[in-house]
Amino acid sequence: MHYKNIEYAAFKAWPAKEQHGSDAVVMRFADGYTKRANSATVLSASNTEDASLRRSCEQFYLRRNLPCIIRITSRSQAHQLDVHLAGCGYEYRDRSLILDRVLSGEQQPSASLQESQQGSGLVIVQPRQWLQEFCQLSGSDYQEHLAHLAILERIDQQMILAQWQVQGRVVACGVGVISNGYFGVFDLLTDPASRNCGYATKLLSAMSNWAIEHDATHSYLQVVAANTAAINLYQKLGYRQSYEYWYRIKEN
Repeated sequence: MHYKNIEYAAFKAWPAKEQHGSDAVVMRFADGYTKRANSATVLSASNTEDASLRRSCEQFYLRRNLPCIIRITSRSQAHQLDVHLAGCGYEYRDRSLILDRVLSGEQQPSASLQESQQGSGLVIVQPRQWLQEFCQLSGSDYQEHLAHLAILERIDQQMILAQWQVQGRVVACGVGVISNGYFGVFDLLTDPASRNCGYATKLLSAMSNWAIEHDATHSYLQVVAANTAAINLYQKLGYRQSYEYWYRIKEN
């Protein structure tokens, strides 16, 4: 699976308010919500001049009153740029992995008929309702997630805003978006009081079934490299590491 296919699918799946760039670097701005939507992603540094690229990124984010964040993928041939940024005071942050898998035509088992009859299983909702439950599960303030809501409402691809409910109570949630046949999974979250009960597995399996029904052929997700519990879960579901990325950040 070519990593640029995943990157461009992810740009569409998690759309920024502004996006500018080329095959070498893509600069994105989304009112500060998530580093991925407010950073310059370096896709290929083989034909770029390090200082010039850095200055362009710095000017872009300075005009938007945000710190300059540069996201570097392991496939970008950007070792020299990474060294250059370190020498200019950019801190190394948040090494993360991109995991992917092929979606087969055979659906995975998810909710049983008995679960569905008991009021448990997959529920698909609208952005505001989904975000309210997400904030409830994460213990965060809804008003502080308005930029998050704006991202969800900007998505113009096939999308599932999913909840896993048990007897009417939301125990897990996630976002899935299909772009060019690639199914991206974002914001997968389980109620802290309901962890280790298999709900994330059931939710992700149900979301994958939805993606297969909507003609997706591949799935990808991102996870912080230190989150071994999540990585183990995803590997059990067939995901494998494709590449990694990290951020270089310099505060204004």
